[in-house]
Amino acid sequence: MIQVGDIAVGRILEMEIPFLTPREAFPDLPEGVIDAHRHWLEPTALCPDTGMLIIAIQTWVIRTPQHLILVDTCIGCDKTNHYFPNWHQRSDDGWYRKLLASGIDPSAVDYVFCTHLHGDHCGWNTRLLDGRWVPTFPNAR
Repeated sequence: MIQVGDIAVGRILEMEIPFLTPREAFPDLPEGVIDAHRHWLEPTALCPDTGMLIIAIQTWVIRTPQHLILVDTCIGCDKTNHYFPNWHQRSDDGWYRKLLASGIDPSAVDYVFCTHLHGDHCGWNTRLLDGRWVPTFPNAR
């Protein structure tokens, strides 16, 4: 948690995974750049086993005196995603349990800000509950 005046910023991590090769992420990357920086990239930013960049799929939690704000809501559970088999129909609700364990009541969230609408940024906006999709943060804008 980082405190800046009366604003607190923290995160809830859903997963950290090798995701794309440097070339897939940066097609114009000059030859040899990754090798020149491998010594500090591995093992936290570049997976030594796969050569893929490691990404964090996480939610930023911003607490102000007036508001509780979430930025991006990760992958979620029960979502259809044929592009990424490890994300398809996930049943791991660890992120949601971490949210609750951090003291956040989903009904107390004031705002959910999605930086964009890829599945790893808005997945927990809804949950499958008793066969119906319901808002995870029913009072948020």
